[in-house]
Amino acid sequence: MQNILLKKLLIFVPVFFFSIGTFSQPASTQTPEENLQLGDSLFQLQKYTESFEIYQSLLSQQQEYSPAMLLKMAYIKEGLDQFSQALYYLNLYYLATANEKALVKMQQLAEEHQLDGYQKSDQDFFMGFTYKYYNQLTFSLSAFSFFLLALMLYLKRKTGRRPYFTIGLFFVIIFGQLILVNFGKSYHKAIFSQDNSLIMSAPSSASEVIKMVNQGHRVQVLDHQDVWVKIQMNGITAFTKENNLELVQL
Repeated sequence: MQNILLKKLLIFVPVFFFSIGTFSQPASTQTPEENLQLGDSLFQLQKYTESFEIYQSLLSQQQEYSPAMLLKMAYIKEGLDQFSQALYYLNLYYLATANEKALVKMQQLAEEHQLDGYQKSDQDFFMGFTYKYYNQLTFSLSAFSFFLLALMLYLKRKTGRRPYFTIGLFFVIIFGQLILVNFGKSYHKAIFSQDNSLIMSAPSSASEVIKMVNQGHRVQVLDHQDVWVKIQMNGITAFTKENNLELVQL
């Protein structure tokens, strides 16, 4: 009898632990597309917390996202009355799509909660455009510069003179490429993610406190100095700790 029980245990225990290992495979073993589909399915079932966790993992750990996913994340956070995070994901959605409706929605939320930094500007339009079409713009400028280079060589060989207009246009395109590569995805904006964040006159805890703000305000980021961020808010240049801010970037 004991031998029979021992044999059953020897069979059951490996099968039991194998089953645990099989059914507890982490979500990270799935592809981003599969995780995104799972998150969308949970969102459709109104399981918003579970779907947001999957979306957040895709964005922060795997650097994968879709515009629709970012919009859903903003929707979930707004539903939870976490307006600061809703504004953050709306801002990311705008960078991914250049959809002006996102700017309008951000303005509405900012006005409801009396937040600064969400006025429509030419910079928002330009950055949304370059974020959305960054790859196409880079390819187009590169192709055009190669075309101009070939045209310069052809005209020089055919006429024996330097085609100054083509040369000038070539350097303008090269300059545009340099600007696009270095600044095309530098949004330089951040949103306060902490309540009671101190804005200081200098990058020092001993400096004068200019203002204390709550989460949700958006500022222009000018520079980083150790743990301090140089910001511009309502035309005033000041400093705050970097852990008070969440940079808006994809």
